[in-house]
Amino acid sequence: MRDAGMLEVSLRDADVDVLRIDGSDIVDRQTLMDRFATDLDLAEGERPSGWDGLADRLRGVLTRLHAPHAVLVWTHVEQLARRSAEDLVMAVVVLSDLTRDVAAPGFPRTLRFSVVLLGDDPAFDRAE
Repeated sequence: MRDAGMLEVSLRDADVDVLRIDGSDIVDRQTLMDRFATDLDLAEGERPSGWDGLADRLRGVLTRLHAPHAVLVWTHVEQLARRSAEDLVMAVVVLSDLTRDVAAPGFPRTLRFSVVLLGDDPAFDRAE
């Protein structure tokens, strides 16, 4: 994912906090939870067990960041799309809801949060 690396450099140069999720081994909900816990450096015992837990852990991570804008860059999304489209849809719903929650009054800090999903498979980018 050469483009992901260039994207991350550009974002960091623009003073954006980047949360990178390597989706190359995400094939279902279980591996998604494990990968998010690993890539977000969650403490032992903070591994999310469900979708609400994932949202809660991400909220916690976002409150500890310093830049006014954070971007979650999830690479190799096609791996999960091929094996469990239902889990991918649920993850996207969680991330989408979180972007709205972060922008709403009451979030502990002012933050703009965005999500970028990247895939290596040429069919991943194709709209039908």
